[in-house]
Amino acid sequence: MKPVNIPNPEAGNELREKRVSQAITYNIEKKVLTFLARHTPSFLNPDHFTILAIIGAVIAGASYYLQPRLKINELLLIACLGIFLHWLGDSLDGTLARFRHIEKPRYGYYVDHLSDMVCLLIIMLGLGFSDFLRLSIALGVVIAYYLLSINSFLLMRVKRVFQLSFGRFGPTEARISLILTTIFTYLTGSFLFIIKTPWYNIKFTLIDLLAMLAILFMIFQLVKSIVANLKILKRLDNANRVS
Repeated sequence: MKPVNIPNPEAGNELREKRVSQAITYNIEKKVLTFLARHTPSFLNPDHFTILAIIGAVIAGASYYLQPRLKINELLLIACLGIFLHWLGDSLDGTLARFRHIEKPRYGYYVDHLSDMVCLLIIMLGLGFSDFLRLSIALGVVIAYYLLSINSFLLMRVKRVFQLSFGRFGPTEARISLILTTIFTYLTGSFLFIIKTPWYNIKFTLIDLLAMLAILFMIFQLVKSIVANLKILKRLDNANRVS
């Protein structure tokens, strides 16, 4: 007779982390998401919202990519709608699971962060192959975000703390900034900043500048987090060895 595997009620507890955020919008966003979770129809589950997040990212990326090729400015507004849908799906899937007490710590952790990585890549590639953002800068955003995410995943493992934001900025603030910049671009056109050199002129759009600021911010926060946490973890290990 084959042995029967009895489910462990504590399974997945190693993935239950303390969620920390100091983001500007965190408190109001939490209230809005809780309200939406309370009023979400019962036939919808967290997986539906994860799919919505991916669909939103595809809409945004495709709209950015197609706008300069089809010369339809309204595609920029559709891109904003896609980013909003991405926020809604990405933020509400976990909130709904916690509100209904149907968390799947391993499955949810894996799917949530995997979809985040894929969605960012889709949006940045759409922008990178448009007229609004240099591809090199778009890939720089992706690399910086991936490094920051890796740092967060490692901290979750060694400290059981998941950092939802760095400083006062998190994913929601980044989405709001991109939406506002896209709307400004829709209203004013692709505004260019020109840096003149003796050899040639370098042109940057407003989204280029926003993306470069984002890269610098993420690198700064990454270095700051690494330095601070190395000191903390070393002190904790030394204290454990003494005791």
